[in-house]
Amino acid sequence: MRGCCSLSIASGLSLLVAGIATALPSTSAAVQIPFQRMVAPTTEADGVVGGWSALGGGASPAVHALASRGGSLFAGGEFSSTSNSSGGTAVAGTNKIAEWSQGSWRALQSGSSNFEVFSLAMQDDTLIAGGWFTGMSGVAATGIAAWSGTSWTALASAWSDAPGCGGGFQRIVSLATTDDTVYAGGCFGSIDGVSSRSLIAYADGAWRSVPGLATAFVGGGPTVAALAMQGDRLVVGGDFVVPTQSGANNIGAWRDGTWYDLGFGVNGPVLAVATNGTDVYAGGSFLRAIQRGSQVTVNRVAKWNGTAWSAMGGGLNGPVRALNVDTYRGLLYAGGEFTSSGAGTVNRVTVWDSGISQWVPLRWGPGEGDVGIAGTVQALAVDDSVLYVGGSFQQAGGVTGTQAIAQWTWQAPEGSAEVTGIPGTQVTVEGEGLVGIVGSGAVRFGSTSATSYTRVDATTLQATVPVGLAPGSYPIYVDAVGGTGQVGTLTVPSPLPSAPTNLVATPTSNQVSISFTASSAGDSPITNYEYSTNDGGSWVAFSPDDTTTPVVITGLTEGDTYQVRLRAVSALGAGVASVSVSVTLPSPTPT
Repeated sequence: MRGCCSLSIASGLSLLVAGIATALPSTSAAVQIPFQRMVAPTTEADGVVGGWSALGGGASPAVHALASRGGSLFAGGEFSSTSNSSGGTAVAGTNKIAEWSQGSWRALQSGSSNFEVFSLAMQDDTLIAGGWFTGMSGVAATGIAAWSGTSWTALASAWSDAPGCGGGFQRIVSLATTDDTVYAGGCFGSIDGVSSRSLIAYADGAWRSVPGLATAFVGGGPTVAALAMQGDRLVVGGDFVVPTQSGANNIGAWRDGTWYDLGFGVNGPVLAVATNGTDVYAGGSFLRAIQRGSQVTVNRVAKWNGTAWSAMGGGLNGPVRALNVDTYRGLLYAGGEFTSSGAGTVNRVTVWDSGISQWVPLRWGPGEGDVGIAGTVQALAVDDSVLYVGGSFQQAGGVTGTQAIAQWTWQAPEGSAEVTGIPGTQVTVEGEGLVGIVGSGAVRFGSTSATSYTRVDATTLQATVPVGLAPGSYPIYVDAVGGTGQVGTLTVPSPLPSAPTNLVATPTSNQVSISFTASSAGDSPITNYEYSTNDGGSWVAFSPDDTTTPVVITGLTEGDTYQVRLRAVSALGAGVASVSVSVTLPSPTPT
């Protein structure tokens, strides 16, 4: 097998089986998969525009793993079959594993798996499946096998039990791949005679030990529950002590025979991991992350930036069993058993938008309670504006056929904001679906990019109108995770007040009278004038307001010379400044 090229928008697919969770690595190239029965976009209250839809008739009772490959989505779990419509005829051979392609389910060869599939990953065009099985489509395979697109190949023929595996319930529940290596994690003592407690590598047709965890086991579940690649490092999560001098808990990294700590780990099992550049995300049932000299309250989800742990908002109020990251847009999807982010209802699936540092709910209907999934989420896969969700649930969004598997499709931002802005100033824009906004050209007035923008939340941003933008009306476009949409209209008013002209200065002892030809008002009446005595370096408004000629500037120093300018002011702002006129006040009279 050749290696896997990581999908640029996905990392760390995760799943749960009978209380066991795992994380998958990045998948292959992006995939466009047809969907059915889209729910009408809603969610104005939360700023989310999107909808849930079914993949045929679903795959009840549970989907534990998802992976994608150019045009196809693979699902694994404990389902006995799939169907192409709600209540429809079962698709033959889709027992425990199946492929969704071009709007329908199909079998991978025939017969599928004889027992549960717990994990899936792509290595180039090859699908790797791990679980608790002894055969795939009639091919004898113990716990792990590879699908080439036309046939199954066994990667193992035997394995041994280990303490804590439940007595004969050894299994592979997590997978990660590089160009030439498959890493498998779970609960086992050895595979094909190679002793390697709960974490092992497969390369060049043979199994190789990943030493260190033999005596590091903590709890009664699988030692290794989650795997993800971070460059050439393997990030490992689960229920164990990292075999380093400091002995961090439940999460670490391994490369070239050496284990590395991520701080001092976390204080409970890690059930899912994902990576994005130098950042590592961990989800699970822990409450705190531990670093030298301190503990950080994180509540079941946390970020490691290479040097320190940090919380993500207030965290989530239940176990996190799946993570997947859209690396381009800075979106981290989380699934599990939680119902709240502390800031609002999210119900078992949500997305962290790093651009606003907030958890955003995926709402399916107009009611306050219609948020998320009606059941447990165990697996996630991302394809640009589409999120695939697997688990043990009966429905998503009340859509028929969404048993155990569904998809959320983001739609383009929308809105009807009417704002007026002067070039060089900032305007506030409100709309729906302002999620996953990145890049300097993501906010535009017509075809002209905003000079800069600041995101406030999923419904609000502030953008600076470019200097030089001519008066007129411009559609406001925003590029977000759901595509490009118009969220309103910007009106740039006609020019501000023109410059006063024909300034004539008449000085007296400590003041000067300035006569002038008044400015033209532009789109708004002149309400006052401002003056500068240092050639425009600073400005002072006349008080009380004065719009007549001449105006008198007081408080000057006898004998000093001043460079005086005037400019008119309207409700739209200060206008163009006049040319300066030099004036020298009379010297003091000797006494």
